[in-house]
Amino acid sequence: MDKNFLNKNIIITGCLGELGRGISEDFLSMGAVVFGIDTEEAVKDKKEFIKEMNLKYNDKYHVSVCDITEVEAIREYCRELSENKIDIDVLVNNAGINMMANAVDVTEENWNDILDVNLKGTFFMSKEVVQLMNKDSGGSIINISSQHGVVGNYKRAPYCASKGGIVNLTKALCLEWAEYNIRVNSILPTFILTSKSEQWLMKPGIYRKYIQDIPMKRYCLVDDIVNAVRFFAGNGSSMITGQALAVDGGYLAK
Repeated sequence: MDKNFLNKNIIITGCLGELGRGISEDFLSMGAVVFGIDTEEAVKDKKEFIKEMNLKYNDKYHVSVCDITEVEAIREYCRELSENKIDIDVLVNNAGINMMANAVDVTEENWNDILDVNLKGTFFMSKEVVQLMNKDSGGSIINISSQHGVVGNYKRAPYCASKGGIVNLTKALCLEWAEYNIRVNSILPTFILTSKSEQWLMKPGIYRKYIQDIPMKRYCLVDDIVNAVRFFAGNGSSMITGQALAVDGGYLAK
């Protein structure tokens, strides 16, 4: 167990998806206090997981419903933390959505839905949470972007736009907050193999198409991203900020 995270306060958005659960349990296993955010539907669906984590890790998993597309909801959430005198050490902006559609078929509603969660939510969570970070001890903000924040892909125009925005937003915020020892970095996964994505990613035609573009010839696993998050959250990356770390098996090296 990395004792550097003992009793540290971590906020994770999208905490109940497969990646969010992996990140949550990793921090909990190291003694951190995790403040998870997700949708009302996700909280209802994963109530047994929440209960299991609290039984296993001494009630250190505090999951709340918060619509990160609504700025006032984010502010209210952070006000409650402030009123309870809770300083935040790490923010993981993990929440994200995607859709596959030809650009000519994307509606304004589609565009707004994706940009509101992926980019607007990331910015306003960061803006509000940074005010809960101790300006003496500093903190770490970790944004989950994508390899498609750097290169394009078919039928993902809004997603690529949102993830590209996260990459450059990360750089802008790191410049503003470096003087407070608050680091801002992003992680760029390749295709992540989860129980939800497996049916699509392992289709013979899709597998052959995608794997040929990944030099290491395998998909990214949840643990690969969890390890990268832990690195950026910890002391070992204390001089690293404004970076976009590709966890992609070499996809972007071509």
